[in-house]
Amino acid sequence: MRRMIDSGAIGALAASLLLTGAARGVDDCCTNVQSESNTRNEVLGNDLCASNWFSDTRLVGKFCLPLGSGYACGIQNTLTVGQEFELRAGFTLGGSAGGVSVEAATTYSVSQAFQHTAGACESCQLFASYSGAVLRQWDVSSFYPFGIKSQSKRTTFYTYGQAPTIMPCCEENTNCPGCRTGGNGRPGGGHGAGVGILLDPESPRDASCSGGMLGSFVVDLRVPEFIAPFGLPAWHPMNAPGTTLATLNGWQKRQIMRESCGVAAFEGTPLDTLVVIDPDGSAAFFDLVADPLGLVPCPSDMNCDGVLDLADINLFVNYFLIADIAVDFNDDGLIDLADITGFVSEFLAGCP
Repeated sequence: MRRMIDSGAIGALAASLLLTGAARGVDDCCTNVQSESNTRNEVLGNDLCASNWFSDTRLVGKFCLPLGSGYACGIQNTLTVGQEFELRAGFTLGGSAGGVSVEAATTYSVSQAFQHTAGACESCQLFASYSGAVLRQWDVSSFYPFGIKSQSKRTTFYTYGQAPTIMPCCEENTNCPGCRTGGNGRPGGGHGAGVGILLDPESPRDASCSGGMLGSFVVDLRVPEFIAPFGLPAWHPMNAPGTTLATLNGWQKRQIMRESCGVAAFEGTPLDTLVVIDPDGSAAFFDLVADPLGLVPCPSDMNCDGVLDLADINLFVNYFLIADIAVDFNDDGLIDLADITGFVSEFLAGCP
């Protein structure tokens, strides 16, 4: 299940502020995180495909992610049961000096109605607040004996199954009709006013690489990935890798899904969301509970073009002859007869 949003959709003050002139935006009002030195060095794979995942810093604490559009000047904002939201916010990992901006991202569905009205002279923004969450960026070095080396960065954001507390955060807006500096439109404590309400999470689900409403895996294509192909045959798609979600080839999509399963394995905590951020800032969210295969919904569609045909058979054979990890259908780290059997079975079953 994939949903697209653009970089301005989450946290913008949107249409309600068009009525109010140049009001200041409502900033994050409740985040309280600490940067900790916490070194992790994980190795995934084997001689066929080895990736080293390294991280020496993490952010721990209360993360607040903007929820929907802002509202102002007496306008009421209502959340209804069943609404789905994709949440994103940038956080500085590693401290202000030399720190890097990293995206936290997750999704949830409203299970309890919530309502809040901005004061007559206020601008407000709802935030989803996660306490005790962990954000970490990984430096990933991968080596494939058949001819690829790569350096990339990946981000994990773990909420550990907790439901967010919904909090309205408000500040004075003197551009509202009839308002001026020092006006009377800030009832109930102004910035950060309002009562948080807990939304019940979905029940955890068991799955090898997904489920549990526990964590997000963020692939940010705005961060260039260094890829060095060497000695690859001319037909191999990684001679010209894609740089946007639309141009990622089947090999790259498979690798991202292997990474997401690998992270879930060494963290010991499953993922519920895959997020791919395009170079233009737009993002696609993939629900790994509803669709565990994510970017590769049809395993036998080797080029991920949505059609099963001779091209997929030829590509499988070519991958198999160079022992490429792309055809490790049973994820045992070996390329053997079991993978041929797996491919044939999937091909005959057809795509969903």
